[in-house]
Amino acid sequence: MGERRSILMRCAAAALAIIMCAGILAGCAEDIEYPPELPESAATPPPKQEDGGAEFEATLFFVSEDGRRFYTEERVLPYGEGESRAYAAIEGLIAGPESPSLTRSVAEGLNIEHVELSVEVCNVYLTGSYPGIQGWLIARAAIAATVNANEGISAVNVFYNGVEPGYGGRPLGVQRPISEAVDVFLQNMEQTYEVIPTQATGEAGAFETHVATLYFADVLGGLLAGRTVELTYSVNASIGELALLLISLLRAGDSGEDSYEPVLPAELNVVGTPDIVRYSDGAMVPD
Repeated sequence: MGERRSILMRCAAAALAIIMCAGILAGCAEDIEYPPELPESAATPPPKQEDGGAEFEATLFFVSEDGRRFYTEERVLPYGEGESRAYAAIEGLIAGPESPSLTRSVAEGLNIEHVELSVEVCNVYLTGSYPGIQGWLIARAAIAATVNANEGISAVNVFYNGVEPGYGGRPLGVQRPISEAVDVFLQNMEQTYEVIPTQATGEAGAFETHVATLYFADVLGGLLAGRTVELTYSVNASIGELALLLISLLRAGDSGEDSYEPVLPAELNVVGTPDIVRYSDGAMVPD
C-alpha cells in the first residue's frame, strides 16, 4: 500500500509541474511580438506546373541563312517531370528556329526518341528520315553544342535507329561542340574521312591510316563514350591482327582530354591473334 501511495504522489507532482510550465509559457506568449509576414520575393523560382514540370531558358543552335555558321536562339522551354533539359532543348531544335534569318540545324523528318545522361556523357537517340551525311554532320554538331550549353556536357553520342551512322564506312564517334564555322567543319570532316592516305615505306611495305572509334566508360561507369583515333597499320594486316591492335588500345585506356575509364582490365593478356569468324547462311565461315 505504501508503495502505491508513493507512485500516486510522484504522478501528481509530475502533473503539477506540467501545469505550472504551461502557465509560465502562456504568460510569456502574451509578451512576444511576432514580425509581420515577409512579402514574396520576385527572385524566387517559378512554381512548378500542375503536371510536375518546370520551365528553363534554353540556348538553341541554328544555322545562318548562308549555311556557314551556328547562331544561338534563346527560348523558354517546358520540361516535364523526369525529363532532362537536354531532351527538351533537342525537341526545340527539331521544332526549328523562330527567327526568319535562321534555318534548321536538325533536318525536318528527324525525331527524338530518348536521351541518356551521365556526369560527362550524353547519348541522344533519333529516329525518322535520315538526312544524308551532310545533314547528319550538321545535326550532330548542333545537338552537341545545344547539350553543352544546357547541360554542361561536352561529349555527345548521337544515334540513328539505335546505331551511330558512319562517314565513308567509318565510325564517327563522340561529337563535341565545334569551334570553327560550319562550312569549315564540313570540309575538315571530308578531308579526314574521305581521304585515306596509303604510303609506301621502303622495306616495311605499304601502310594505311584509318579512323576508328574506341569506346571507354565514363567516370560513373554508366555510359560509354566514343573516342575517335587514327590507326596506322600494314595493308597486309589481317582482321585478327587489327582486332589485336584495338584490344591493346582498349586495355591501355584513354589518353584524351576527358580521360575516360578503360573497359578492359589492365592485367588482361591476349595469348594470340584472335580468330575472326563470319556467318553465312547460319554457318560460321573462317576469315
